[in-house]
Amino acid sequence: MVGLARLHVDVQEFLATARHALGVAERSAEHAFAALTAAEGLYRGDVLADDPYAQWATALREEAQATHAELLARLAAAAAENRDTYAEIHYRLRLLERDPYDEDTHLALVCLLAAAGRHGEARRRYRLYAGYMNEIDVTPAPYPLRTVKD
Repeated sequence: MVGLARLHVDVQEFLATARHALGVAERSAEHAFAALTAAEGLYRGDVLADDPYAQWATALREEAQATHAELLARLAAAAAENRDTYAEIHYRLRLLERDPYDEDTHLALVCLLAAAGRHGEARRRYRLYAGYMNEIDVTPAPYPLRTVKD
């Protein structure tokens, strides 16, 4: 029998590091990006992804997924604060991998791409957004005309 004290559990390390990084982000914008990036790097994918119906793992899986999404959102916000458009685009795309129905992230991504001069990609992303919204019977917002953030 293996005791948990001697067993390395990736998800526990991820959650502990993520909690610490989110706390750092609350206290210090200067150190937030490094701490958040380190925590996000520990995410190894969904808990027991090969056995998604394991009832006992559902709460842990959902906690890890929510924490990962929060890290990605904070990283996108930190990248925006640092005016690192490409990093922000990267993290917003990662957020959409996790939740393709996230309207705010879609629209922010469209604005970022247009502001970066990637107009064709911005239009393509807008069409994807509209398709996802139509799937869930939500009226898509109009194409955002403002391409620079306030």
